[in-house]
Amino acid sequence: MKKAFTLLELLVVIAIIAIVSSLLISSVSRAKVASARAISAHSLSEMIAAGNFYRAEHDNSFWPYRESVAGGVQWWFGFETTASSKLPEGKRTCDYSKGPLGGYASASGGVKADPAFVQFSPQLKPKYQNGNFGYGYNNLLAADSAGVPRNAAQIAEPSQMIVFATCAQVNTFQAPASSKRPMIEEFYMIDNMQRTAHFRHGSDALAAFLDGSVRPLSMDSDMLPGSLDSRMPSANIGVFKTNYVKQADW
Repeated sequence: MKKAFTLLELLVVIAIIAIVSSLLISSVSRAKVASARAISAHSLSEMIAAGNFYRAEHDNSFWPYRESVAGGVQWWFGFETTASSKLPEGKRTCDYSKGPLGGYASASGGVKADPAFVQFSPQLKPKYQNGNFGYGYNNLLAADSAGVPRNAAQIAEPSQMIVFATCAQVNTFQAPASSKRPMIEEFYMIDNMQRTAHFRHGSDALAAFLDGSVRPLSMDSDMLPGSLDSRMPSANIGVFKTNYVKQADW
């Protein structure tokens, strides 16, 4: 006579399998989060290094945020043709290798897009069809009130001045986004006023400072109080505290 499993034994086995599966899923999830954070931090390190090379060849001055050039627009992060700029959002293309820093970053493999954006799908609204870049440049460094690029020698505390950081914005004004369906999209600028600082790595943003360091900044201690974008609070988008992006004498 063959001995069969009792109902109790089967339930115990099922429970054990469920527990092991839960632990495995949790472990894989943590690994993905850690990997995305590492890639983002590496990209920020590459950008700050590329910026140092650029300044070394331009009298220690920072690069422009945007310039109109022959054939299109030279953004700080890449080149967009005139034809591309006329296409709908999500259909445009950008050559990330042709920004002011592109040549300097390519020597180390180039800047990689931040994979942490994936977590916001299907509420993610792409600006370009060739990926979400994911980082913003401190626009207050790009030019002073007279339009002149700032010089790094003017920065009193390089270890406290953000040059690049994880960045995004909430879109409610371009289809398929709307006021009733807010979506998140990449953005390319940070300053002391616009809600574009993105605390997407848990509740941290990652930032590259002028001294070359890349550090996490917390929503709790480093976001300007009351600046969380209420249109989509779960996206963790706000404004960095002013001392990280602006000197008192600017």
